Amino acid sequence: MRLLVNLSGCNFCYLSVSRYPLGRVIGGTVYPGLTLTAGTLWWILNSLNIPLSVETVCVFTAPIFSAFASWATYLLTKEVKGPGAGLTAAVLLAMVPSYISRSVAGSYDNEAVAIFALIFTFYLYIK
Repeated sequence: MRLLVNLSGCNFCYLSVSRYPLGRVIGGTVYPGLTLTAGTLWWILNSLNIPLSVETVCVFTAPIFSAFASWATYLLTKEVKGPGAGLTAAVLLAMVPSYISRSVAGSYDNEAVAIFALIFTFYLYIK
């Protein structure tokens, strides 16, 4: 991940230093949105003088975006049914076992970011 943060543009589509001697086609095995999201989060935190390693940002990407997903669920449901229903929906999302398993620290996968993006897109569409 540290190497991918240092690369820019489409230079990270093929990584020659991984899986020697053939290398690895990154675009076919990892969605670029997750790498760009974690890299952008790392860059923003370092710009705010919060020095974190790339590994630390990757570990906490899923819990951060899961909290954002609960917030987005509250906003979406509040817009449709009211603040009480929004709070109930956010609490229910936070307690769903299948979502908890996708939002634990160290789960560096695209589901937590994708679920937040999906719910927030629905909210922006309704708004």
